[in-house]
Amino acid sequence: MDLKAILIGRHSKEQMNKIVAYIGDDKKRFKKLMDLFFVNEYRLNQRASWAVLLTIQKNKKLIQPYLPKLLKKLDEKVHDAVIRNTMRIFEEIENVPESLEGIVYDKCIHYLSSMDYPVAIKAFSLTVASRIAIKYPELQNEIVELIDYQLPHATAAFKIRAKRARTLFKKK
Repeated sequence: MDLKAILIGRHSKEQMNKIVAYIGDDKKRFKKLMDLFFVNEYRLNQRASWAVLLTIQKNKKLIQPYLPKLLKKLDEKVHDAVIRNTMRIFEEIENVPESLEGIVYDKCIHYLSSMDYPVAIKAFSLTVASRIAIKYPELQNEIVELIDYQLPHATAAFKIRAKRARTLFKKK
C-alpha cells in the first residue's frame, strides 16, 4: 500500500481507516507511517498524525519507540492538527514514560497557558498534565491556576476536563 499517496489523496475517515487496517499491529508498516509523520511536509504531517492516532488507538504499544521523537516534532512549526493529535496520543497511552514526563508536562503547560492554541489542544493537554501531576502533587496548584485562568472563556469540553482534573486532585 502506498501510504503517502493515500495521505495526500482524498482526506477522509474512510481513507484513515484503510491505513489503520493495513498497518494492524505490524511494526514495519507502522514505521513507514511514522517516517511520513516525521517528514518536513506540512500537509503530510497533519494527515499522518491522524492516521497515527487512529492506529495507536488499536495498538498502543506501536508508538512507544517513537515518543521522544514525537515530542521533538512539536518543537518545529507544525499544523495545529499535529499538536492536537500528538497530545491526544499522549492521552491515549495514559502512562507517560517517567523519562519523558517533564518534557510532556512542560509542553502541556505551554499549550494551556497560551491563548494561541485551539481549545482541543488545551483540553488534551489538561488531561495529560493532570495525569502527570497526580504523581507529583506540587504540580497540581499550577494546573488549578491555569484552569482558573482559562475557565471564563472556556468551552464545555474544557470545563468538563477541568472538573475531572480538580476531582482527581481532591481524591489524591
